[in-house]
Amino acid sequence: MKKGNAVYVWTKANIFDDTEFVEICKQFDVSNVFLSAYNTRKTSEASAQFSTFNMFCTANNLDVYAMASTNEFALNHRIALEYIDDIVAFNDSVGETQRFKGIHFDIEPYCLPQYQEGSEEDKMVVWKNYLDMTVKSFQKSKENGIEFGLSIPYWLKLGNRVGIDINLDGNMKPVSYHIIDNSDHVSIMAYRNEPGHVVEAVGDEIIYAEDRNIETGSFHYSENPNKNVFVAVEDLSMMPKVVEFMDFLYKDFSSYAGIAIHPYRNLRDVVKKRENVK
Repeated sequence: MKKGNAVYVWTKANIFDDTEFVEICKQFDVSNVFLSAYNTRKTSEASAQFSTFNMFCTANNLDVYAMASTNEFALNHRIALEYIDDIVAFNDSVGETQRFKGIHFDIEPYCLPQYQEGSEEDKMVVWKNYLDMTVKSFQKSKENGIEFGLSIPYWLKLGNRVGIDINLDGNMKPVSYHIIDNSDHVSIMAYRNEPGHVVEAVGDEIIYAEDRNIETGSFHYSENPNKNVFVAVEDLSMMPKVVEFMDFLYKDFSSYAGIAIHPYRNLRDVVKKRENVK
C-alpha cells in the first residue's frame, strides 16, 4: 500500500473526467483509490472500462482497490469469497498495469436486521461471523497475492470508555484489533463533529497496528509496512486541522497511512467551488 491519502469512489460516473480526477488526487496527496467494482467481467465493455481506468491510474502513480459494500458478506461468506475470486479472475485476464492492487470491503454488519433487531447475544453472533469472514477473506487474498482491507467504525475501540471485545481462536481482543490482525489496511470511519474528536477516535488502532509492525519488523519508515491505518473523513472543512493533528502525533508511525476522503464527489465539489471563487 502506498503512503499517502485515499479516496472513496462509489461510482465511476462521479469521476466525470479521468484527467481531472488525477489532478484532484494530486492536489490532495491521494495515492490510493477505493473504487466500487462489481461485475468486472460481466461484459467486455465493463472489463474494458475497469482495465482502462486502472491502467490510467497506474500511469499516474495511483493504486486502485476494488471496493465492495455488500453488508450481507458478513453472514454469507460464500458470496464474499466469490467476490474475491471475481477480482482475482479479472486481474488474471488483464495486463499488470490494468489490475486492481487489492480489495477493500466497506461492510457495515451493524446495519443488518439481524443486528438492528437482535438481542445483545445476536449482535455478538453477527460480529463473530463478520470476523470469520474477515479471516477467510484475508487468507484468500494473501493466497492470490493481492492486498485486503476494510472500513471500520471508530466506536469499535475508543479508549477505555467504549469497545466490543470478542474471543477469536482463544484471543480476547477488541473487534478492531482482530480486524487489523487479519488485514493489510483499515480505514477508520471517524465521522465526528470536531477535528480533535476525529483524532481521538483513531489513536488506539494506530498504536496497536504500529505494535504489530514492530513485531514483524516492518517499521521505521518501511515502504511496505504490514499494517496500515487510514482516517476516513467526510467533513472536508475539518481536513486541514485533522491532517495537522495527525501529522503532529503520528507522522513517524509506520502504521499511519493517511486520510481517506469520503467520498470523491464531495472532494470534487470543493475543488469546483474554489475554482468558481477565483
